[in-house]
Order: sequence, then C-alpha cells, then structure tokens
Amino acid sequence: MPKKKVQKIVSRGLQTVMSQRLNPDFSAYEGDALAWQGDTALTFTPSQTRTDLPSGNDPAWDTLKGPVVGTVEITLYEFPIDLMPEILAMKYSEASGLCVGDSDDGDVFLGLSFDQIIKEGNKYSNNKTVLYKVCFDIPATEVKTIAKDDTAVKNVKLTGNVYPVFFSKQDGTLGSRTYTVMNSEKNKTLYEANKEEIAFPEEFKEDGGA
Repeated sequence: MPKKKVQKIVSRGLQTVMSQRLNPDFSAYEGDALAWQGDTALTFTPSQTRTDLPSGNDPAWDTLKGPVVGTVEITLYEFPIDLMPEILAMKYSEASGLCVGDSDDGDVFLGLSFDQIIKEGNKYSNNKTVLYKVCFDIPATEVKTIAKDDTAVKNVKLTGNVYPVFFSKQDGTLGSRTYTVMNSEKNKTLYEANKEEIAFPEEFKEDGGA
C-alpha cells in the first residue's frame, strides 16, 4: 500500500472568539451567543490523570483514567462592564454599576469557541475549537498613569477552568465530552451548527459528524 502524503499545513491567527452561557442543568446553552472583540491571545491546556494498575510483571496491566479537564487563558484589550456578568460571577445595573462579591453571586458556566485559519496545501479553511464548559475567575485590575509618548494599552487577562459536559447516548448510557475541534471543510455540518452559536454535544455519528 503506498504511503499517504500529508499536505503542508500551517495554522495562523486567533479569530471568532464566542461564548454562550450554559443553563443551570448543564444540559443546553441558553440566550444569545456573545462575540468577543479585542482578543489578542488564547491558551487552552487540557489534562487527564492516569493511574497504572500493575499485576504480575506487567506494570500497566490496566489503567484508570480521570476526566479530561483543563485551563484556559484569554487576553483581551477590554470589554464593556455591562457585559461582564455574561461571563463572570458579578452583577451590573445602571443604578449600581458593576457589583462584585455579593453573597448571592453564583458561578457562571459557559461554552467557549475560537477559530484558527488553516492553510493545507493551497486550500484555506478554519479550525474551530469548542470548550463545552468553562468557568472564569474574576480578573486582576492593573492600571498605570500615562507618561509622555506612552502608547501602552491596558490588557485584561481572563483565566478559567475547563470541564466536561454530560449527554445521553442513544442506548441510554451517559456520555461526556470536554472539547471538540472541527474543520470548516472536512466537518461542514458540525462547523455550520457551531458557527453562530455553540451546539451542545450529542453522540458521535458514524458518518464523522457529531
């Protein structure tokens, strides 16, 4: 069988960063998707614990694996204070402004997606990564006076944790998924479903979709 030749492939940029809130049951997304502007960098680091179970002379006779979780960090120039409660545990009103630390503030869980431009040979497409359950920490505030000839612009750095969501499979068992990476050409149906809003995951289909 001849070798399969892999095209030259390059990924560039960060674009179309979008979030949408999870409902209280973590079973669907609700409300309108929020398109983030001014994004400059994003780092997602997944992790999974693994415990090897030895038996006899086999050090890995069996293994136990934990869920795939992770951390995410996104840097933006700034975003409106009235939209902060969409992604952070705080309140806003025109009368009270942005209020942080109220005793009844609950955590905000949301889906987060972002695109990269992919050049594969002579063809261009997008890779969209969807993180299905993210909870951001309240960011630090750092400001400074403006000096002569100073063109520095304040950045906001958000850090959060990434978790799996759970969904029912066709056979009645419970499935889980932490994130999905889809291509706008190779996974067209799934990409289109997640283009304007974040679609809650379902059982993986044999035709390559989800």
